[in-house]
Order: sequence, then C-alpha cells, then structure tokens
Amino acid sequence: MGQKSQGKSVSYAKRKAPEPPVPAPDWPTLQPLIPITDLILETLLEEQIIVIRNLFTSTLCKQLVSFLSQLPLTTTSVRPKAGEAVRVNDRLMFDDPAFAEQLWQSTALKELVTGSNERNDPGNAISDDLKKLWGGEVCGLNPRIRIYRYGPEQFFGQHLLLCTSLLENPPTILEILSWYMRLVFDPLSMLDGSYVTDPDNVAELAEGLFDNDRNGDEDWGDDEDDESNTIVLPTSPPSPAKTTWTLLIYLTGPATGCVGGETVFYPEFGSARQYSGKRTEGTEPVAVGLEVGMALLHRHGQDCLLHEGRKVTKGEKWVIRSDLCVRR
Repeated sequence: MGQKSQGKSVSYAKRKAPEPPVPAPDWPTLQPLIPITDLILETLLEEQIIVIRNLFTSTLCKQLVSFLSQLPLTTTSVRPKAGEAVRVNDRLMFDDPAFAEQLWQSTALKELVTGSNERNDPGNAISDDLKKLWGGEVCGLNPRIRIYRYGPEQFFGQHLLLCTSLLENPPTILEILSWYMRLVFDPLSMLDGSYVTDPDNVAELAEGLFDNDRNGDEDWGDDEDDESNTIVLPTSPPSPAKTTWTLLIYLTGPATGCVGGETVFYPEFGSARQYSGKRTEGTEPVAVGLEVGMALLHRHGQDCLLHEGRKVTKGEKWVIRSDLCVRR
C-alpha cells in the first residue's frame, strides 16, 4: 500500500543554527474569485477531511502557476534518512504574513471557516461547534507558506504529521523504547508503512533527542514543513497561536493535464494519537483527487491520519500550503 518508508531512529545530534529565511515573493492579487455564496465546506470524512471546491478560479490558478514557476524551488533528496517518509518533489518555504493575511481575508476562507457567512456576522465570533471542529477559535493562517511542485514520477510517501501536541502530551518512556526496539529487532515492520513520520516534522520530546537534520535540509531553520505548531502571529499586539489543520490549495489537476497525485488518507489505521500499525476492518481509504482551485483541509498533530501524495504520472501538480491557526 503506497510507498514504503523507514521508521524513526533516535539521535542525540544538536540543532544547527538557522540560516536567514528565503524572502517572500511579490504575489499577484488573488483575483478573480467566485462569490462566497457559491462556496461551501464539504466534509469528506467527519472531523478529519474537508474540501472547498473552486476556492480559486481556474484563471487565478493559471496566473499563480506562471508566477510560482519563476521561483527558485529546490528538489528533495531521493534518499531519505531513517525516520523520513519517502518524498520526491520540488518545494520552497518562506515566511509571508502579508500573503497569509491576504489569503485569509480576501478569499472565502475566513467566512467559511468561522461560519460568519451563515450568521451574516462580519465579526470574529465563532460557534462552539466550529471551535470544537478546528481545535479552538481560528484567528488566521500560518504565515509560513510552502510551495510544492510534483512532476512525473514524483510523490510523497505515507506519513503522519506530528506536532507540538506531542510536546504537550509526550509519549511515555515505554512508548519511546517500544518504537526503538521495533527499529532494532524488527526493522521490517518499520518498512511496510506501518509507522511512518513526515521527514519535515519535529517531534522533540527533549532537546536534541531526535535528529532533525534530514532530507538534504542542511539546517533546522530551512525546514519547510516543521509541524512544531506553537507560533506567534505577527499581529498588533502579537497573537499566540497554534496550528491544528493543514491547508492545501491545488492549482492544477486533470483539467490542466495533471494525472495522478491524489492525496490518500488511511483512516483504517486510526489517528496518530492511537497509531499502532493495525488496520480496522471495514474502513476504506479516502482518496482526494486533484481539482483546479480546490482547497483541502485535514487535521495534523495527534489527530492526523496516515496519508500520502500518490505519484504524478503526467503533467505537474502545484500546491500552496499553509495551516489554520487557533488562539492559545
């Protein structure tokens, strides 16, 4: 099932000092857009996977692909280290609070996510049901923006997105030893996709316990998918926040000649919180096909499901990535 990966090994290497971040690009205006009255949150898997079809128009997506094609994306290593999911794609990460705010405020995202469109309420109030769904009161998007491009034969193997919920509720010593013993005495069980972590996630249970130098990223500060999700939004005054849901916006799909590249979730293995590598009978994978302009929201952290980005067989898959932020 999907691409195979290696399990997480223990290392005592120290983090390296981060390099200066990549400067944010000068984005085009996010226009034209479809009226919010024509958009909805569509649930594909209860409390786990939600899509917004046509968040971006095909015209806007074409403009963005042309714009992003000029940026200096970097190709990932084809030889992941221990504990890394197999990933082959081109990517770029930068901090861009202005674009995150534009994406949140000028599109339908804010109104759909907070439910203000249904209440005819321009304020920031959010219902208890939505707070429960999103993991708190959503206050914006993560200013750390990632750009992904997958060409033919490129993919992202099965992985879990672990975040600082692990720091807040860390695994016990016995759980850590259990993972390590599996790696030492039963390594084949770690190669069948039964315990895979994202190569770009930090799950430090104590400083320096897990090595975070991976996938050709020479510095921890160059890690574009760091799921250590406690952040401070650069508002006035600054807003302590944490990320709870991943936001992916697909700019290409079958309509643009991209074949493959589906994002596939495996609820039969349960969430990261309960993950044991054992399947639950009667539960089927959820495959989300690419659609031009569609936004995909899915949980990360301890509630994340095992998932993968299937191989692209033709064309290019372009994705803009951010995260929903809730107040701390």
